[in-house]
Amino acid sequence: MKNSARPVLCALGAVLSWSTVATAFKLSLECMSWFSLLSVAIPTAAVCLFLIVLIQRKMALLLRIPLRELGFNVAIGLLNPLIYYCALFVAYDKLPAQVAQPLNYTWPMWFILLYAAIKRRKPSFPQVAGLVMSFLGVVVISFCKPGGAVSLSGILVAMASALLWAGYWMLGLRVRADRTVALLLGFGVSSVVVVALRLFGGMGFSVPGMGYAVYVGLFEMAIPFVLWQYALSAASNKYLINQLSYLSPVLSLVIINFYLGETLALTTILGAVLIIGGILVANRMREEAPDSSASPGSSEPA
Repeated sequence: MKNSARPVLCALGAVLSWSTVATAFKLSLECMSWFSLLSVAIPTAAVCLFLIVLIQRKMALLLRIPLRELGFNVAIGLLNPLIYYCALFVAYDKLPAQVAQPLNYTWPMWFILLYAAIKRRKPSFPQVAGLVMSFLGVVVISFCKPGGAVSLSGILVAMASALLWAGYWMLGLRVRADRTVALLLGFGVSSVVVVALRLFGGMGFSVPGMGYAVYVGLFEMAIPFVLWQYALSAASNKYLINQLSYLSPVLSLVIINFYLGETLALTTILGAVLIIGGILVANRMREEAPDSSASPGSSEPA
């Protein structure tokens, strides 16, 4: 395989993986609580990342992180995955997948606002135009009512998850450690917290939905991030890699429609077009790219 093709294939693998997880979230939450999903998915991702770090022979890099940076990495690790995925899973528990997924995808807009505030620079005209388009899309999606009224608290939590994700990547600009090693550290610390909460809370693990939760840990939280980071670091055309990320929300809505049986409302389609269009407008002509390594997942956006 040519070296130029490998990063593109890895990026596509990450995009396809992230495209499936909104459906996996909903299937999991039909069988278990959001905290049960959290307490299975995060340790699963931690084990997977540990194996990847071992295979890549990067374990020594973990031991070389200075104590001051180690504390900072631990704090960021509590923000993501622990706090971020708490908000994300609660949002998916309260909302139809076709509503939660596009709302979570607004994180690049929050990133632009945070970056402008920290750098004390006014957003450029394309960025302002993109922000207006995307938040108009949020308003449109909020009126989507497939099978019933949309939860206002769910909408607020979904928007909060997008803000948390943007904040995580903003803080991540200060991380000097290897990205995969930093992820392992964050997921390792968060695993200890969720398992401790499970044990001391006297709650057992739910067997129904366990397979979906493991899938979320592997194909939302761990593997696609490693693929995406490799694609960005190895690609000669990073712009192409970043543009591939916009396939994720579109494919995700298609999968939601076919596998969850959610009939896509016109407001969902229109809102998603406005959100993605706004992000494209804001990023197409931006004066300065603060960071191009952030994933589309999850959000993830997922």
